[in-house]
Amino acid sequence: MKCTILHEGKGRMRVHVENVRMTLHRADVLEAYLNHQDSIHHATVYERTGDVVLTYTGSRKEAIALLAGYKFDNAELDVLVTSNDSRKINREYQDKMFTLVAGHYARKLFLPAPIAAAYTIWRSIAFVWKGIRCLLQRKLEVEVLDALSISASILRSDFSTASSVMFLLNLGSLLEEWTRKKSLDDLARSMALNVDKVWVRAEGGEVLVPLTKVHPGDEIVVRSGNMIPLDGTVLEGEAMVNQAALTGESMPVRKASGATVYAGTVVEEGECVFTAKAEGGANRYDKIVSMIEKAGYLDHVIFISFALKNLIFLRRRYPTQPAQYLIKEWDDKLLDPLEKYNLGIDIYYKSATPDNVRKVHALGQEYNVWTVNEAVDGDAMVAMGVDYITTNILEGTNKAE
Repeated sequence: MKCTILHEGKGRMRVHVENVRMTLHRADVLEAYLNHQDSIHHATVYERTGDVVLTYTGSRKEAIALLAGYKFDNAELDVLVTSNDSRKINREYQDKMFTLVAGHYARKLFLPAPIAAAYTIWRSIAFVWKGIRCLLQRKLEVEVLDALSISASILRSDFSTASSVMFLLNLGSLLEEWTRKKSLDDLARSMALNVDKVWVRAEGGEVLVPLTKVHPGDEIVVRSGNMIPLDGTVLEGEAMVNQAALTGESMPVRKASGATVYAGTVVEEGECVFTAKAEGGANRYDKIVSMIEKAGYLDHVIFISFALKNLIFLRRRYPTQPAQYLIKEWDDKLLDPLEKYNLGIDIYYKSATPDNVRKVHALGQEYNVWTVNEAVDGDAMVAMGVDYITTNILEGTNKAE
C-alpha cells in the first residue's frame, strides 16, 4: 500500500492512502487488519478522506512496514471484519442528519414567508394525522401532544414555531433510530467469533490456516480455552464445552466421539478433533448474528441478565423494552423491583412454585423457567402455569405446549 505521512508525533501517525478509492469495505478491512497487529495500539480509518490515524507501541519502522506491506482486496483478511454495517450505518445517518439540518435552515433563510407557511402546513398534516389516529384508538400518547402543539402554533399563525417543533421531532426520531441500529450492530459485533485462524489436522501434523480456507470435511483441532470456530461432529477426543452463549446452560457439556459441537462455544477442559460441517458464515452462531443485524429494531430483542443494575439502566433508557431478570433462587423481595422496573422473571426450574407464579402474574409479568430437560419436569412447569420453558432439547410456550 502506497501512502504519504501527513503528520506524526511520538507513537502516533496520520497517513493518506494514495491511488486507491477507499470504499466502506476496504476501510473496514484495513482498520481490522491494523488493530489485529500486536505493535499497533489503535487504528482508525477515515473512508471519506482516505486517511489512517494510528497509535503504535512498537517501533516507527515496524508501523511503516505494516502499512507498506498491506494489500487491498485480499479475501483472506475479510474474516477479520466482525461487522460490515457499522461504518455504513454511520455514513447513512450522518448524511441524513446533514440533509435534515441544512434543509431546515436553508428554508428558514431563503424561502419567502408565504411559501414557507404553506410548506409548514403541508408538513404538519402527517403529525396531526398521527395524533388523530391515537385519539380514534382511545390512546393518549406523545403523538397527541405533538399534534396539539403544532396545530396551536399554526392556528396562531406562528409558522416559525411550528416548523421548529417539527424539526426537533424529526431530529429526535432520527437520533433514536440511529441509536437503535447502532446498538444492534454493537450487539452483533460483540457476539462475533473473532477467530481468524484455526488448527487443521493434515498428513504428518497440524497446520494453522485462515478460517476462510476451511472447507466441510476438514478436521479441526481445539484445545482447552479455544473457541470452537465452526459447527461440526467430534471425531476423536473428549472435552467439556461451555455452550452458555447458545443454550444458556450453566454447566459445561461433555463432548465425545459422535457428539455435535457448535460455533461460538468454548472448550473449558480437554481437547478434541472434529469434522467441520460448514464453512464460515453458515453456522448457527453466524445465523444468530445475521438475524440480529437484519432485525432492524430493538423491539425484536428481549434482554436477560443476572445483574439487576444492568436491567435498571436498560429500563431508564428504553422504558418499554422487553427484559427479564435471570435468577436461581426465589425471594419475595424480588416482587418490588419486578413491579417498579417492569421486568419479567426467568428462574431455575427447581425454584419455581405455584405461589410464586401467581405473585408474578399478579404484577402482569411473565414467569419463565430454565433449564428443563426431563418431560416430567416440563409437565410440572406447565401445570404451574409458567409462560415459557427453556430446555436443551427444544423450546416452547405453555400456550403452544
